[in-house]
Amino acid sequence: MFEVVISIIQSIILILSILLKTISLKGMLNNKKRNSLVILYILVLVLNSIILTLIFIEKGTIITFIKYDVLIVGILITFLNSLFVRKRWKEHIFIAGITMLCEYVILGVPGYLIPKIMPLDNIYAYTSFIMMYGLMILICYFPLKLMLNKTIAPYLQIDKNKYWNILWIIPSIICIALYIQHPYDENIENGFEFLSRILMGIAMIIVCFSVVSDKKSLLEKQILLEQISNSKIYYSNLQAKIEESRKIKHDLKHLLLGITQYIETDDKRRLEEFCYDIKQNQLFSDNVPYTGNVAVDGLLHSYLCKAAVSNIDFKYTGKLNIIGISDMDLCVILGNALDNAFTGCMTIPENRKVTLVTQIEQETLFINIKNNFDGIIDKKDNVILSRKRENSEGIGLKSIKSICDKYQGTMEIKWENDTFIILIILKIDKN
Repeated sequence: MFEVVISIIQSIILILSILLKTISLKGMLNNKKRNSLVILYILVLVLNSIILTLIFIEKGTIITFIKYDVLIVGILITFLNSLFVRKRWKEHIFIAGITMLCEYVILGVPGYLIPKIMPLDNIYAYTSFIMMYGLMILICYFPLKLMLNKTIAPYLQIDKNKYWNILWIIPSIICIALYIQHPYDENIENGFEFLSRILMGIAMIIVCFSVVSDKKSLLEKQILLEQISNSKIYYSNLQAKIEESRKIKHDLKHLLLGITQYIETDDKRRLEEFCYDIKQNQLFSDNVPYTGNVAVDGLLHSYLCKAAVSNIDFKYTGKLNIIGISDMDLCVILGNALDNAFTGCMTIPENRKVTLVTQIEQETLFINIKNNFDGIIDKKDNVILSRKRENSEGIGLKSIKSICDKYQGTMEIKWENDTFIILIILKIDKN
């Protein structure tokens, strides 16, 4: 009976490890898939308890097998996660490597302390080893979860480059090296080996924070390249508009002569037809924005082009020639908000409208974006869920919130019937 209890406790401890590995699944599963995966997790833990019990009965101990148990269960869980979200297998392995490395470092604490207190050949040693291991996992779980959520989770859903192609293997190699280091038992005979495990844990933390730094730089570079691309297209169209304006200026005197002639002859019908022809030719149309900010102008021009293709009536007013808010942050806010607005408009067949209004008052920037949509809002725990990713908050809204916090600002979201509104307020720091 004792063997069964110890084996079950060991399997229960592994639940915390499984929960950490589910970070790589965040926002990628619907309720049906999530329930199916939970059932498979339970089956793995039940099977694990049975196997550990048989080993305990046969060998008289499971302490020497706990390290391999952690490894095998970790591999099985990672395999299951990869089956359900296949396109993210590198991220699954990266998170698995980090968590198994943490477990192995934590496993070193009872492996170093318990043998110094009592021999590992009695019921008290088994119980003390498992309980200390479980306590350490429980203590470290929430800090580890917080670290992974702050450092890794925000970048898992961004896959526009091949960043994970190399990074995923680093914690796995470190983890394998540690497992090879002690092939026979979990006892740590000296302080140097215990220190080496602690240093490996520190290395793991450094890797996590390196992901933040590197990924942030890559995202900034990606945004900068998009701004440059938008600006090139914008100035190309601006040059064409300048040439068109020169032509209009050249032709304007002839148009005025025609209008004057119709007025003098009191030919209202022909005058109306003539003005209608001018309007139809769109001689005075202007789809080249000017806000005073080159990067934003390029971004708005790209959305004006998208609006024409998607049959969306997109209008904007206001200036953004401000100092104190970076061009990149402005483009991230407007790009994400407009992307959401355009996505909302595409849920209705006609009368698609998006308006953008910006206003600067007393060192405060106000951004108001309004669009119409089908009136359907999915919410969970007061969080608006993305239509692109099931059961998760949109990345765009998270990015906007992050920038609002950076500038001591706020973001307010409201909707009524078929109208959705985002109001963003940012403090302008001119220092």
